[in-house]
Amino acid sequence: MSTKKGDDDIREKFVKEQLTKEKKLSLWLWIGVGGLGITIVFFWGYSLWSNVSSFNWKKTEENKILKQSSADWNQAFQSNRENELQNELTKLQLKELLNKALKQQINNISTTNTTDTINFDTVTTTFFSTTTITTTTKK
Repeated sequence: MSTKKGDDDIREKFVKEQLTKEKKLSLWLWIGVGGLGITIVFFWGYSLWSNVSSFNWKKTEENKILKQSSADWNQAFQSNRENELQNELTKLQLKELLNKALKQQINNISTTNTTDTINFDTVTTTFFSTTTITTTTKK
């Protein structure tokens, strides 16, 4: 019986040794895999950085399209700004003309009432002078 108990002790010892060796090997395996992954990511990032930093954008079609669309936008905004300024100027000129015309009309309005007595009837005649306002705008 003692041989059986001794064999069990040897087996347990052997199994424990194998488990500790397996754990150590597993640890070294994961360290190697992690190191290799870090190395791959590092060189991939370096390659990407060097390609992007050494790329010359001035010779590409995208750069030409970008510059042309930028110029088109600037031209559109500039023409819109000019149109808005012209509209404001036209509004101010129109306001000024209307103010002048109203002042002139107020000064020129004359109301004349004449009363004539004929056969005991009273006739009243009223005269109004009218002013025509003509405005022209350039486009």
